[in-house]
Amino acid sequence: MNNSLFVALVAAALSSLLSVVLPCALKSHSQPFVVSVRDMFKRRRESLLVSAVVVAVVVYASIELAPEVRSNIPAGLANFVGM
Repeated sequence: MNNSLFVALVAAALSSLLSVVLPCALKSHSQPFVVSVRDMFKRRRESLLVSAVVVAVVVYASIELAPEVRSNIPAGLANFVGM
């Protein structure tokens, strides 16, 4: 399997896993920020598949396009970002 595709699938699986595990792991906390994060993940659970697909597509595209972007970057910008 292509390494880019494998990394994209792992990223999608990790995104799905965190969306399911995070609300369960944060049940006992009562800080406002933690409660808001937990509630947001609970409300967004139904869009889990769409989120995983978007993550996989973005990761795959960024890995595939990185060498081409890196080779076509202007010299001044390459010096600025340390390439």
